[in-house]
Amino acid sequence: MTNENMKSTPKTYGEAMAAGWTMVDSSWCRGYVSRKGDPNNAAIQIAGGSRKGDYFVLLPSWQSTSYCIRQYLDPNGAEKLKNERDRIAKQQSAKNLKR
Repeated sequence: MTNENMKSTPKTYGEAMAAGWTMVDSSWCRGYVSRKGDPNNAAIQIAGGSRKGDYFVLLPSWQSTSYCIRQYLDPNGAEKLKNERDRIAKQQSAKNLKR
């Protein structure tokens, strides 16, 4: 990863959501994350292993104190969502023209 990419990467969950990042997936992760803290201040981390390079954040769980929620984020989520909406709108307008 270049220094340019590191500069543009938000440091906290709140900054990422404000920048248009979207949630891709979530899973349980063993470990405790305090419920008292503000989730918007949770640090963004980079995954290793089978999801190497993916961004994630650890959020508190309200079901268990032994596990927390590991939420994976997509920096291009807002752009992908817009493209998908445009594609669907084009398909619908094409169907309406055929009628």
